[in-house]
Amino acid sequence: MRRNSGFTMIELMVIIAIVGILIAIAVPALTESMARRRLEGTANELSADFQYTKSQAASINAAASIVTSAHGYTVSSASATFKTIALDSKITLTSPLTVSFDPYRDFSSAPIDTPIVITLSHTQTSAQLQLKVDAVGRIQMCSPNGSFGGYVPC
Repeated sequence: MRRNSGFTMIELMVIIAIVGILIAIAVPALTESMARRRLEGTANELSADFQYTKSQAASINAAASIVTSAHGYTVSSASATFKTIALDSKITLTSPLTVSFDPYRDFSSAPIDTPIVITLSHTQTSAQLQLKVDAVGRIQMCSPNGSFGGYVPC
């Protein structure tokens, strides 16, 4: 007599249950990881755009500004808008502000002893990143309370 090859219904149900449990464990971790990467990418882009604003001020020999809002920012001068960025709806910037770069002395609107601080957060993770821009335009990226691995705590 020949035995039928294949899986029984119980074996298939056990496999489906195991796969379901693995997916249920993996999805939240994947969502958190993707949110952190998006947050980090946005912080890096904003940091690069601060450098871009600074270089535009030197390039056009006039003041250039970066204006932030809760969900985006604009890089412009008195005569032109260079770039407008709308952030992912799940990412927010704290403290809407305007930062002006002078072509001769970097910040034209910053106190010497107090850096400008912008905090970025994502709705799907508790991690945050901060950009600190000092009076000469140097940018430091850090993590408030060490909530984002790979960055120094603020």
